[in-house]
Amino acid sequence: MGGGENELRVDPRTLPWFTCSEGIQVFEPSFLFKRISPIISPTGKEELYPAEIIVCKKCNKVPKAIWNKYPDFPDELKATCD
Repeated sequence: MGGGENELRVDPRTLPWFTCSEGIQVFEPSFLFKRISPIISPTGKEELYPAEIIVCKKCNKVPKAIWNKYPDFPDELKATCD
């Protein structure tokens, strides 16, 4: 896909770096998995659905900018520094 006149073009060099309120800028990619019931799974078996997240290198928790997108995000994984 490409070349559409409505396509957003962003130069990453002009964007600010993401930081938590503690000023931390280093995060690691991780995954959480949701269970898909066999009743609604296309295979008829329990499946796992991956949710990609980032984890703060300082507190080893997930920044609010990520966990606030999931209404049922586990409290024990929520960073309080953001």
